[in-house]
Amino acid sequence: MLRFTRTAICRGWSSWNAIGSTVNEAYVKNVTKYMKSSGLQAMGWQYINVDEGWMLGRDSKTLDPIADPKAFPEGMKALGDFIHD
Repeated sequence: MLRFTRTAICRGWSSWNAIGSTVNEAYVKNVTKYMKSSGLQAMGWQYINVDEGWMLGRDSKTLDPIADPKAFPEGMKALGDFIHD
């Protein structure tokens, strides 16, 4: 038997569902601004998921991901800071 409990539904936006692998910094910033200004954030929309297409590859020594500098000129840290501001 299924039992339903009062749990929060995860609400957010995924770049893959919107624009596939053509994601870029400006688009993500605009979505972030919209989620805040439209009231979606106040209604529980809290996730911004930057999916496929943001990285060029991995650093050969550290294996850290390398963000595409053309699509994300300020870098992923700066974008994360913008989203969480």
